Amino acid sequence: MTEENLRAVLRVDEKTKTFTPIAHNLSAEKAEAKVNELKTEDVQAQVLEQTSRHKGRSVKSCELCKNAAENLSQKATTGLVEEEDPEPESGQ
Repeated sequence: MTEENLRAVLRVDEKTKTFTPIAHNLSAEKAEAKVNELKTEDVQAQVLEQTSRHKGRSVKSCELCKNAAENLSQKATTGLVEEEDPEPESGQ
């Protein structure tokens, strides 16, 4: 799997319009499966294209995922969120 094909999945809280990262470094197929799994639990989610492989195994401690979630949360309050937004560029 190339790094251009990696995806992150973020849970969407419709009430607060906030995003929380729940998975990263997934193939497009695995990301779609995760979103479909969450839909069966009435949880909304969004898939983001990753610009590179995120370091570390834990999505909970991933700064790139946290930053992407924060940026999407800010955009959601202004109505600018679109499907498949690429994550912000990192300063790695």
